[in-house]
Amino acid sequence: TLNAHLDAPAGYGLRVRNPSNTRELIISAPSTTYSGLEFSYAVHRTNNGAQLQSLWFSPDKGETWQQAASGIAIAPSYEVKVFDLSSYPEVNDNPDLLLRVLFTGQAASNTSGNNRFDNIVLKVATLRLDTLAPAPGMRGRQYKHSFSAKYGSAPYRYKHVSGRLPDGLQLSSDGVLSGVPERPGTYSFRLEVTDQKGAYDGHSFLMTVYEPSLVHYWHFNDLEDRQHESVMTDFSAYEEGVLSYPGSGAGYMDRTEGTTLNTWQGVLPGYGLRVRNPSANRYLMFRAPSTGFRYLQFSFAVHRTSNGAQWQQLQYSPDGGQSWINVGDPYRIGTDYNRKTFNLQNKSDTWDNPDLLIRILFLGPEAGNTSGNNRFDNIALWGVVPPPGLSDRELFVFPNPVTQGVVKLLRPHNVSVFDSMGRRVLYARNTDSIVLPVLSSGVYYILTDDGKYAKIIIP
Repeated sequence: TLNAHLDAPAGYGLRVRNPSNTRELIISAPSTTYSGLEFSYAVHRTNNGAQLQSLWFSPDKGETWQQAASGIAIAPSYEVKVFDLSSYPEVNDNPDLLLRVLFTGQAASNTSGNNRFDNIVLKVATLRLDTLAPAPGMRGRQYKHSFSAKYGSAPYRYKHVSGRLPDGLQLSSDGVLSGVPERPGTYSFRLEVTDQKGAYDGHSFLMTVYEPSLVHYWHFNDLEDRQHESVMTDFSAYEEGVLSYPGSGAGYMDRTEGTTLNTWQGVLPGYGLRVRNPSANRYLMFRAPSTGFRYLQFSFAVHRTSNGAQWQQLQYSPDGGQSWINVGDPYRIGTDYNRKTFNLQNKSDTWDNPDLLIRILFLGPEAGNTSGNNRFDNIALWGVVPPPGLSDRELFVFPNPVTQGVVKLLRPHNVSVFDSMGRRVLYARNTDSIVLPVLSSGVYYILTDDGKYAKIIIP
């Protein structure tokens, strides 16, 4: 009865016999007038049956094929395999749609053994809670994460139904988890979402709260009262950081009054940094190596004079300035000190990066004025130190245990994933985010092409 629809009782299934490595299971499935599709089936194998499958679709009656999933592990007992096709517009409203299942792995060529299918379904997807795990939080630092759902009838209502939210965080009915985490730790909790028609879906999440660690900090309290070409950090965890104001024109940096906003390490208010106009052809540059840190955030206190630039844009470079990436949209600067915080936690190219640069661009017509300035204080880059104890060959991966089907690495690698019997279930090139196929509970091993390894657990 697994994956049964329309109240279909248990009955017969379809046996696809070996050798299957030179054959394919093709399903003609016209989707005329339908969109947002999901394909699913119940499947298992005999001892000698193919252990892996891949799923493909053709939008043009088989002239071309596109892979939708690979490395689908088939267990000896029936399991339901579900494939979200909603991100492929070619499958929507398509009278020529074909689906096919390929049988892979050594066992597919056996002369005995088979895969067995039942309740093969193509349907419009129902309400689904997005299972993307919330980003880690940091104790004592403002946090916000928005959960989302799809396929239902908006508006959606979210609720916490079991487990424990991180202390200091609350979930709103519109799916926003926010607050200030109070205690480090890993928290497990389950949420449910309901749409206006009463449909619902739920999922269990893991979220980790870390103790924040400063990477670099400029408080400017020891800054001399003169023009400055560059300013070294007042604190750096390892390699020293430096800021400068490169570009052209008469603009320069000097000392001004400071603020208590965004202070760290018990630093008292003192001086700040004044970045004088014209700033349109300059930018504030931070050389900020992040060696040894991940899950970064960048923050500072800032305000402007009446003639100072009213807009800024934050960018970072993971490669020493060869390329620049915007962090969000341009943001407005007020005339009173305000704290700005930029979340780099999901930007893995900023982690453990000796070549990391950050810069602030000054925008708007006021940036071209010959008078006026922007003023900064308590500029901080902070993050998380990975747990100690890894050998030179051990690979740091997270989260572990793996509950969401995705394993993160600190840097891209070519990786293979093996089960406990030594069978490879996945190979991926140059990735720092391993999307696992549907796997049974157990222990698996990740091995990189350069010989590093990690053991992961799927509960």
